[in-house]
Amino acid sequence: MRFAMLLIFAAGALTAQTVEGFVFDALTHAPVTGALVSANLGGQPAVFRTDAGGHFSVPVSSNGFSASVEIARAGYLHAHRAVRGKPGEAVPGLRIDLVPTAVIAGKLVDEDGFPVERAQVRALRYQMVNGERKLQPAWSSPTQSDDLGEFRIFSLPAGRYCIRATASDLTNWDRRYVPEYVPGALEPTDESWIEVKAGEERGGVNLRFTRHEGVTVEGHLAMPTGVAPGRMQVSLRQDQFAMTGYSGALQVDGGTFRLTHVPPGTYKLRAQSANFSPKAGDFMAEQQLQVGS
Repeated sequence: MRFAMLLIFAAGALTAQTVEGFVFDALTHAPVTGALVSANLGGQPAVFRTDAGGHFSVPVSSNGFSASVEIARAGYLHAHRAVRGKPGEAVPGLRIDLVPTAVIAGKLVDEDGFPVERAQVRALRYQMVNGERKLQPAWSSPTQSDDLGEFRIFSLPAGRYCIRATASDLTNWDRRYVPEYVPGALEPTDESWIEVKAGEERGGVNLRFTRHEGVTVEGHLAMPTGVAPGRMQVSLRQDQFAMTGYSGALQVDGGTFRLTHVPPGTYKLRAQSANFSPKAGDFMAEQQLQVGS
């Protein structure tokens, strides 16, 4: 009898000071091992891991608490849970299902079949921005192709995406290789869209870059009276995507600039003082520019 009473007392003491639960795979329902459980307990952050059974136990104050719990694991979407407890009350038995992310992978080659390394590759999808439907990156940072031209975009929620690749300034020896959408177009087409399910890995998403002559954009920087142009930088930007290969073009011949192989589209043309650290007195101007064929 004493042994049984001791067990009951120990369990009561434990649950009075913990938030406990289990983390499972939302598709297979298997326990998720090694998931990071981050809890903010009254401004005191703490990090724990799930064990082999997907179990976690977070110690909290027995005087009542309000906690924000975040669960993260590579290959899954992050999950959040707000937890509240009263003095002397435990929060046991939480069940959290993590949804597996999707992967899109493929290879980039140039027109001659050579791998395109260090290219920036983004997965894009339509989102509403200020009431307007626009293509937006699924992640803020692009994936980079390796020395074989291969890329792998991971941690994607289930959905429809198009893939955009931009050759790197460091390896793009031919400026006619401009940004393209898989399977090979300057703008997204019906064939560009790839739908992936939760936990799916879609391979074979390949792109063979094509050389585009494009359009030459020339102009002149009109400085205030009595001000020499100095060292200025001229760049083109299309939506939020920096047009690699155009930005960084410096003015020559007293303010005249020349940008070559620009594909059709709507751009923001910007000129600004070419300083590593902008300062008061620098010059800048920009305007919309529509480039045709």
